[in-house]
Amino acid sequence: AEVEREQERLARRLKSQARTDALTHMPNREAVLEQLQQLLARPAAPDDGADGRGFALLFMNCDRFR
Repeated sequence: AEVEREQERLARRLKSQARTDALTHMPNREAVLEQLQQLLARPAAPDDGADGRGFALLFMNCDRFR
């Protein structure tokens, strides 16, 4: 059972590392696209905006980032 728990912990760690940039520790493109797809798949909310279900997307191009 202990070996299985350790394997699960390592699998979660690898998945987390695969979804974040090693330098900035920010979500990478794959993680951002997955989150955006989840947001877009939500059922439509009423137009009153009172439920807080809206979202915004900011795109920054970081070519040659140092």
